[in-house]
Amino acid sequence: MSTPTIEKRAAHVLDEVIVTLDGLRSKTKAEVVREDLARCIATCERVQVDFAGYVELVAVIDRHLEAPQPGREALKAALGVEGEATTDDLCAAAATVIRYAEGQEVPQ
Repeated sequence: MSTPTIEKRAAHVLDEVIVTLDGLRSKTKAEVVREDLARCIATCERVQVDFAGYVELVAVIDRHLEAPQPGREALKAALGVEGEATTDDLCAAAATVIRYAEGQEVPQ
């Protein structure tokens, strides 16, 4: 099950719980029980709002992680690193440039 499907299913389940509790509350005659059910409904609604907030937070994080990284791309271009470069690759290439700039011998 994909993440969006899981999120939709979870939201749907919360909706079903709220509707069920509301139905029980409307059929209940005892005021104490009606108040308890109203508290349960309010709790479920808060959980639903919190869940929606977490889903949005995850979406923002995902968008950030998938966004282009112009600084990294510029560094790769400046260092002459081709294709996908790991952080270790970039650090090694940068160290070579620094050694060269300091006049040290650079391995070929």
